[in-house]
Amino acid sequence: MLLLSRLLQKHGFNVELCSPNDGPILEMADEYAIRSSVIPNLYSADVQQAYIKQHILSKKPDIVMVNTILGARIVEHLHALSPELPVMWSIHESECHHIMKENPYITPEVFSLARAVIFVSDHTKSVYEQWNTGNMHVIPNGIDVTGIQEKLQRYDTVGLRERFGIPRTALVSTLIGSICPRKGQKEFVLAALEVLERLPSFYNAHFLIAGKLHPDYVLYLEEALQPAKDSGMIHQFHVLPEQKDPLEYYACSDIYVCNSFIESFPLVILEAMACELPIAASNSYGIAEQIIHNESGLLHLSGNSSQLAAHIYVLLTNKSLRRTLSHNAKHRVSSLFSEEKMLQQYSNLLSTLTENEVGSHPMSAV
Repeated sequence: MLLLSRLLQKHGFNVELCSPNDGPILEMADEYAIRSSVIPNLYSADVQQAYIKQHILSKKPDIVMVNTILGARIVEHLHALSPELPVMWSIHESECHHIMKENPYITPEVFSLARAVIFVSDHTKSVYEQWNTGNMHVIPNGIDVTGIQEKLQRYDTVGLRERFGIPRTALVSTLIGSICPRKGQKEFVLAALEVLERLPSFYNAHFLIAGKLHPDYVLYLEEALQPAKDSGMIHQFHVLPEQKDPLEYYACSDIYVCNSFIESFPLVILEAMACELPIAASNSYGIAEQIIHNESGLLHLSGNSSQLAAHIYVLLTNKSLRRTLSHNAKHRVSSLFSEEKMLQQYSNLLSTLTENEVGSHPMSAV
């Protein structure tokens, strides 16, 4: 949403970014001179029509962009109050049936109310296809590949490894993401232990788990690490917290692992591709659109720790394969999933939705 706000700003829109909570994204918005506001309970049941009138429609926007499937109530209220107002709804969640069951206010009818419903992968869009009224589009996520490469060149890998407690000579396989069952850290540990049982010790394999740990998942992390403790190999595992610059973790890594059970089109995969890391990933939803198996990475069945172990093992022991996959991954992300390409697709769609040439006169977006 921050990237899209910058795109709109560049094309002459007066942009305001609304969020239910304060945080780093709004701090970055301030750096780009993008107005922002905190609206508590933005996606909760407390959002009423009067709330939408006061905080959104009072600004007389030309377009409103709603983020995540949990914004369904906002889409519904906006349509009821201002049916001619273009609403672009970005949905990232692939597990829609579970979410809709847990949140009954998200009904099939609401998907027809937005002028455009955007998905980041064809696989995720296919889950919602039964409710498609011709307003559904796919725009894959994109990243600034050149910027990432320039940043990586400034890192001192040896110094970073010392700071994180990782041996200089280790071959490091890294999984980055919020620590929870959906991200598959438990299966990652089991796969790593299977690798360590087969791998000659001179490879000095280490495994890094990095991400935000919510209090609800402290026990999950303990259970995930218990087999490593029981085997006496816990010293080869590193658990590090979420940080503002995750590229430092990529810079310390030799292999990137994504072991999620549910994803749409994860940025971590694109970041790893831009960092020229060989990747072992589950074939969950849009990941199979990011990576071509045996060409730009290795794909395994979600939850299959033995298959993941086999892929990590071959990447650790086959330097030539690592080099080939990482080179192809860098080429693929640069040619297909660049930030420029993504923003151009959004720009084209915005021009259509506003029925004007984007940037032809000052407009506002929320």
